[in-house]
Amino acid sequence: MQEQMARLKNFRISIKRNFKGMPFTPLMTRESKLQIERKSIEVLGELYGSYKPINKIEPEDREWLHSVGISTARDPVHDAAGINDDYPTGRGVFIEDTKEFVVLVNCEDHIEIVMTPPNNERNLKKCFARMIKLHQTFEKIGFSSDSYLGSLTASPKNLGTGISLSGRINISKPEARELQPEIKMQIQTGTNCQITKTGGFLHLQSMQTLASNYNENL
Repeated sequence: MQEQMARLKNFRISIKRNFKGMPFTPLMTRESKLQIERKSIEVLGELYGSYKPINKIEPEDREWLHSVGISTARDPVHDAAGINDDYPTGRGVFIEDTKEFVVLVNCEDHIEIVMTPPNNERNLKKCFARMIKLHQTFEKIGFSSDSYLGSLTASPKNLGTGISLSGRINISKPEARELQPEIKMQIQTGTNCQITKTGGFLHLQSMQTLASNYNENL
């Protein structure tokens, strides 16, 4: 077990939310994007950190975000979905002072809270507790939800909890860094994970949210 844990380079937990009474990103006007940004910045002002428009993020911060699996590049899928209309207006990233968490604004959903614990922090329960506390900070605005579907999101695959988990695993032996095609297929189909390789790391990302959707519990 210790050997397996030693291979875990880092992980992140994210939760996506949209504000009540506001259109989702594919239907938002330039003015509504700016309104969401203003509301988010007002809440984020109570936290320690800095907010930067997505096109004004410092190179070192952009590099760090990429290292923890957060892309700030323009997504062509979002172009096709209409999410990137008026790009980059109203989009930005808040980075907490100790880089324990990040909040993305108007990047796909209105906000996405991403826990980015340091490499020596592997306590999932503790990270979830911190995320819930951050989630409650935004509840004063009100979230879009449905009694049958749960939390409503721009992408249907995130309906329900809106929470996802991904991790980066360090494979110490060079010959083991290339997964056999049949093993890779088994992981992708059996666990619904996406596997990508960066240098000596394998990055496993859940392709669905954690826990059952609300309607699956009825």
